[in-house]
Amino acid sequence: MQLDNVIEAAFYTANRLFGLVFKRVDVPVWHLDVRAWEVTREGKHVGLFFGDYFARPSKQSGAWMSTCATRRTCTARCGRWCST
Repeated sequence: MQLDNVIEAAFYTANRLFGLVFKRVDVPVWHLDVRAWEVTREGKHVGLFFGDYFARPSKQSGAWMSTCATRRTCTARCGRWCST
């Protein structure tokens, strides 16, 4: 399937550039067409990526993204973002 090839290429690029690894996971989603992956870097959880690739009447059109959880800055010296 062509979409699967595009997803694979995007994840390959994210891995090469940023060291991110994507593993398909079975988590609750808002529509049957939505796919989910756990994102890790150096074996540590970074977040979840939800791909909602198909148009439907109840969905906003265009390229957009939305947060499922807010983020805050860690108080640790690294200054990385952490989930709240």
